[in-house]
Amino acid sequence: MVFQYRAKFTTTLAKIKASDYSIEHTWNQSEFMHPIIQWYDIVRYYTAVNLKIVLFHSSTGGTEVWFSDGASIANEVLQAEHQCREGFSMTKTADITIQDFLDALGGNQSTPGGGGASALTGAQAAALVGMVIHFTLGKKKYADVQEEMAAILTECEALRAQLTTLADKDVEAFNSVVAGYGLPKATDEEKAARTAVIQAGLQKAYEVSLEIAEASMNVLKLSIPVGSKGNSNVVSDAATGAYLAYAAIQGALINVKVNLKFIKDEISVTNGTERATSVSDSATALLQEAKAACSQTLGIEV
Repeated sequence: MVFQYRAKFTTTLAKIKASDYSIEHTWNQSEFMHPIIQWYDIVRYYTAVNLKIVLFHSSTGGTEVWFSDGASIANEVLQAEHQCREGFSMTKTADITIQDFLDALGGNQSTPGGGGASALTGAQAAALVGMVIHFTLGKKKYADVQEEMAAILTECEALRAQLTTLADKDVEAFNSVVAGYGLPKATDEEKAARTAVIQAGLQKAYEVSLEIAEASMNVLKLSIPVGSKGNSNVVSDAATGAYLAYAAIQGALINVKVNLKFIKDEISVTNGTERATSVSDSATALLQEAKAACSQTLGIEV
């Protein structure tokens, strides 16, 4: 069972004294104890007998510290975790500024990455389609489609919220995989546990990516009636939404394929490949429908 979150350590890091615990991966003592401010991905997982903690330095992806003999350190570590959750807990994607997200996306760290970018692209697509509906509702010229547009708006808003949440789930899924690769592998038991965690992480990662692709496909599908029946003054935004949704689908499917490549369970690979192919084929057809609908309304080729 894996529990994880991201926290920003300040002096909290110094409260966990390196000299008190068995550190299987060597870390410079003075560096560890220094009250630096950095982002760490923290993974807490349970085996049959031990609680183990690992800190992953997000900037490098390679620096980790293992704490063994969980029973003796659990209380102190959990207290530190609580302090981090209260004071420096991971901010949801929906709650940060665009600039902060772009800085993180373009920074020297693994997350957010292509999955999160795809999810937010799909969310933007949903927002654009919804915006066209807002300009359609309440207009006498579009009286015949009010009920239909209102229903589609509800779907758009739900998809926008889902895709924004999936951006965070993508980070969690990636961290699950990273956590697995960081596990010890000195004994057969450790190797088996490590493989199980990696495979579970890869499974979660591909499923989240597929969710992003499928949700974005649903946005693309909604852009068709909105492009055909929505307020013609802003249907160009529905067309933009359609293209963004298609881009989100393709970006997410790349991650699906990458993760499936390393999954050992043949049933999962077969099912995942079939679903990904279905989404890809449907998306291509839906984009053509959306383009045709918007082009007809706008009187231009989009």
